Amino acid sequence: MLPNGLLVALQPDPDAEHAAIVVRYDVGPKDEPPRGDGLAHLVQHLMTSESRASAPLEFANAFRQRTGGEAPTSFTLDYTELVDIVPAAHLSTALWMEADRMAYPLATATSETVARQRENVKTERARDFQADPAAFFATVARREIVGAEHPYARTRYGEPRELDALGLEDVRTFVTKHYRPNRATLIVTGAFSGPAVRTVIESCFGKIPPGPTVEPRTFPAITPPRSHALTLAAPTEESFIVAVWPVPAPFDDGYLELALAVPALRDFAEYYLRFRRGVHGRNVSFRLSPGRLGTFLVATVSVNPDMELSRALTALDDAVHEASMVGRLSEEHGVGGPKKAFVADRIMLLDHPRGRAAAVAEDLEYRGRIAPLQQLLATASAVSAPDVSNAIYQFVHARGRVAILVTADPSAPVAWSVR
Repeated sequence: MLPNGLLVALQPDPDAEHAAIVVRYDVGPKDEPPRGDGLAHLVQHLMTSESRASAPLEFANAFRQRTGGEAPTSFTLDYTELVDIVPAAHLSTALWMEADRMAYPLATATSETVARQRENVKTERARDFQADPAAFFATVARREIVGAEHPYARTRYGEPRELDALGLEDVRTFVTKHYRPNRATLIVTGAFSGPAVRTVIESCFGKIPPGPTVEPRTFPAITPPRSHALTLAAPTEESFIVAVWPVPAPFDDGYLELALAVPALRDFAEYYLRFRRGVHGRNVSFRLSPGRLGTFLVATVSVNPDMELSRALTALDDAVHEASMVGRLSEEHGVGGPKKAFVADRIMLLDHPRGRAAAVAEDLEYRGRIAPLQQLLATASAVSAPDVSNAIYQFVHARGRVAILVTADPSAPVAWSVR
């Protein structure tokens, strides 16, 4: 850690051709002020475009011209992440540009650029929810579980009416308080020499002053709800169900088993719902949505037009129950494939500097340390079919869930608001 509070993690790889830089700010909706819903996402958009080192070009364009690399960004309910992927020869330039972005955040932003990015966030929000309405209704279900004041009760895009009220001063106040080295982690992986890069990092980042100490907000632990369902209408092509369960956080007991259970549960539920209950049309999906304040299992099931949604929900609950019964999922047909895919995906992920940086960030986020790959793969390989069934029973079937029964209605208003 540097004296200004910046946490630094380096993983050199002499066989790589590129390097990856990740700057992860511990800033998200949990840090937004009252009536500031969407402020963190707006800042992420502005940091993609505004930088003193890149002016008058947008940061991503100037970065590409100077380094031949790419500079994507990502944003979750927990953090804001700035990523640089560069040829090894341009790593020092990339580190300098990233340090300048940290030292002088949004120095070139104007009221006009804030207004433009505000509209971009709202456009992204509408586009994404229209393309995947189930994602919106998953947020509605999550809100039922965590309560209206919890940051996970929000969408990651913010609410349009609150976004419209945000101006340049709101942005600058928020950035000055939160986007500082003492709230960030710098990860560098790939083609570089450790001692040389340490010198560059200390030179570029070491003199950036820290921000004020921000006491972390605390929220009540997320507990399983009483199982219930809400019926809503939406202008979608078909009716569907979104069911959400709170489950263990990454690397807690049961999480790895559930990660391996997701593809097996999807395949089992798809067969069960289609051929034994006649429920679904085009889609059955299960996915884990991890977060620092809570993790959720989200199931989405499209429902045939002649099937009552309440009956379809009962069939989904029955499918989860059957999958949780030891013996329903076999090593050969239920769990073996997901285990092999998990191991292969992890090895492929770590074969590229960007993937390695993502793995390091995940370890630091949830474990507070970097764990050896061999340890994770050995643990995953040891998981058995009964382990997976038991995890489904303990953390899904035996726990409460919230379901949203979405009725397709072309005349339903398009609001996409959780408020």
